[in-house]
Amino acid sequence: MLAECVSFFTSPNAWCLSSCTLSLIRSTVIEPNGFAANIDDLKALTSEYGKAVPLLAELVATKHTSKMQSNYPHLRSGLKKLPDELLLPIFKQAYYSLSSLPINIPSVRSNLLIRRVSQVCRRFRFLTLSCPEFWSVIHSSMPKEEVALWVERSQNCLLTILIYGKDHTRFGSDMSEEDLRELMEVLAPVQDRWKEMRITSTPSRTISQLMGEVQQHVVALPCLQRLHLHRYKWDSDFDVLCDVTAWKAPNLRLFHGDGVLPINFQFSAITNLSLTCQVNTIPEIFSTSPLPSLRHIFLRILNVSDRETIAFGHSDELICLPGLETLEVVSSSPGAYTTFWVLFVPRLVFPRLERLFVRVALDNVVDLISRLGTHQFASLRDLRFVCEDLSIALIALRSLSKFPLLRHVAIEDCCYSSYKHADCTFAALPPLSTLTFFGCRFNNMAGMEVLAERLRMMPDFDTFDRLRIECYDIDELRWDRTAALSQILDGKVEFIDCLA
Repeated sequence: MLAECVSFFTSPNAWCLSSCTLSLIRSTVIEPNGFAANIDDLKALTSEYGKAVPLLAELVATKHTSKMQSNYPHLRSGLKKLPDELLLPIFKQAYYSLSSLPINIPSVRSNLLIRRVSQVCRRFRFLTLSCPEFWSVIHSSMPKEEVALWVERSQNCLLTILIYGKDHTRFGSDMSEEDLRELMEVLAPVQDRWKEMRITSTPSRTISQLMGEVQQHVVALPCLQRLHLHRYKWDSDFDVLCDVTAWKAPNLRLFHGDGVLPINFQFSAITNLSLTCQVNTIPEIFSTSPLPSLRHIFLRILNVSDRETIAFGHSDELICLPGLETLEVVSSSPGAYTTFWVLFVPRLVFPRLERLFVRVALDNVVDLISRLGTHQFASLRDLRFVCEDLSIALIALRSLSKFPLLRHVAIEDCCYSSYKHADCTFAALPPLSTLTFFGCRFNNMAGMEVLAERLRMMPDFDTFDRLRIECYDIDELRWDRTAALSQILDGKVEFIDCLA
C-alpha cells in the first residue's frame, strides 16, 4: 500500500492531491490481505451486487446450472480458481451490465463494483488494475481525491466525464460552483483524454449555467467524440441553444441534446444528432444549410400548442442534408405530427437517405406513408414504423410499391388483428427481402395469411428471404394456421418468442 501511495504522489498527477492525506487514500483504496479470494469475500461481493449482476451470483454459488457449466468448464473449481483469461471478461460483463441507460455509460454502481472487486484479493486487484477502462469513467459525485486516483489508474485510456450533482443516491441532487470548479481543476490537465461528456442540469443550476462554467475551464478537447446535454423540466420551459464551437472539439461526432439544441455546427464533424425538443425550435437547428457531415438524425418531438404550431409558419427554403442516411422521428402528438411532417419535412433534401424509422399516432400511419414523396425518398431501403392494428398496417403497406429500392420493412407493437378483406386488396409490393413484425400479440392469423398471399405474388418472390414474426403469445398460436402460412410462403416464415 505504501509503495502505491509513494508512486502515486511522485506521478505527474500528484499536484491534484495537495490537500489529500494518506488516511483519505486508505479510506478509498483497501489493500487486500491474501493473494487468492476466500469464499466469505466472494459471498460479500455477491450480496452487494448479486441481484444487479446475476452472473457473479451464479459463479459464486456452490451449485451451478448445466448451462453455466457448459459455458464455464472451470466452474467446478470455483470462481477464485478461474484463469485470468476468463475472470477479466466476467468482470467486464459485470461492469458494463450496470451501465446507465439509454446512453449506455458505466454508472456510479459500475465504479463501486470494480472498486469492491479490487478489494477482494491481490489477484483480483492486479486484474482490475491491469484494465485501464475500469477506471476511465469519472462522476461528479466522486471526491476529488478519488477522481485523481481514477485518472492515474486509467493510464492513457480515454475518459468519460459525467456531471450531474454531488449525491448519486438522490435524484436531483445539487452541485455548487465550488464543487464544479474543484472537479474541473483535477481534470483540466488531461483534457486531451476526454472522449465523452454528459452534463445534466441540477435544481439550482440551469444547463446553460453548467455549460458556461465547464467551458470556462476548457482549453481544447481534441479527443471529445460524444457530448450529452440534459435539461430537466425544472430548468426551463423552453429549449436551450448550445454553440458547438464553444467546446473546441474538432472531432465531435455525436451530439445528444435533451431540451438542448446545437447551433453553429455546419462546419463541425458531427455525424450523429439525437434531440428531444419542441417542434417549433427545429428550424433553428438547420438554419444553415448544407450540413454534409450528418449521417444519422434522431428526433423526439414534444407536443406544442395550436398557437405555437401556427407560429411555426411556412417557408419554401430547402434544407440540404446530402450525407444523411438514417432518420428516426418520434412524434406521437397531433400538433407535432402536422407541424413536422406536413410543414417541415417537404423542405428537406436527402438524396442518400436509406433508413426511415417513425413513430406517430395510430391514425396517422397511413397518412404519413402516403405523404412520403417518391422522389424525396427514392433511395429508401429500410422502413420501420409502429402500428398497433394489423388492419391499419396492411393499409399502410399498400402505399409501399412507390419505393422500388425498398427491401426491409419492420412493424412494431402490432397488438390485434381486426381487419376487413378490402384492406388487403392492394395490387403489388416492392421486391422486399424481409418483412418483420416486432412485439406482436395477436392470435388471429387470417390477416397474416392474406398478407402472405400478397407477398407470394411479388414479381421477385425468389429474392424474398423471410417473414419474421416476433410475438409475446407464441404458445397460444394455432399451429395449423402457422403451418398454412409457412406453406404459402414456401417455408420462408420464422416465429420468435419475444420472452425467450
